[in-house]
Amino acid sequence: MNVWTFTGRLGADGELRTTQSGEKVLGFRVANDVGFGERKTTQWVDCSIWGRRAESLAPHLTKGKQVVISGEVTLREYEKRDGTRGAGLTVRVAEIDFTGGAREEGGGYGGGGGGGYEAREPRGGGYGAGSSAGGSRGSSSPPPRHDDLDDEIPF
Repeated sequence: MNVWTFTGRLGADGELRTTQSGEKVLGFRVANDVGFGERKTTQWVDCSIWGRRAESLAPHLTKGKQVVISGEVTLREYEKRDGTRGAGLTVRVAEIDFTGGAREEGGGYGGGGGGGYEAREPRGGGYGAGSSAGGSRGSSSPPPRHDDLDDEIPF
């Protein structure tokens, strides 16, 4: 099994479908940025979640949400409309975590719990309830934003 963990933003709302056998599947696309500076490109990844988790996550997977995905990756080959061959990445999601700034709700869903990613609540820019990261914070200094880190690894 090829497991891949990556971050990105949803390009559209998730689409919940039912297979002929009655199993639910939630399909969605995630934009994943690769590289930096002038060499930065975006690759689109087709993701799917199966079973009961698909039904429960469908209302939460909306366009623009920032997510961390971990799952089995495969390369899918297809024929384009113009007759040329194309290829795309597909991931069967094992774990999904919602990340992002103060405008988004956080929380982890998946096989391994929260996955260690910190989620923030939309309450005046502060960390979510019960978070002890960074000690006590006053209202005069906002918490650091993950997207302010650019290409630096914070550990």
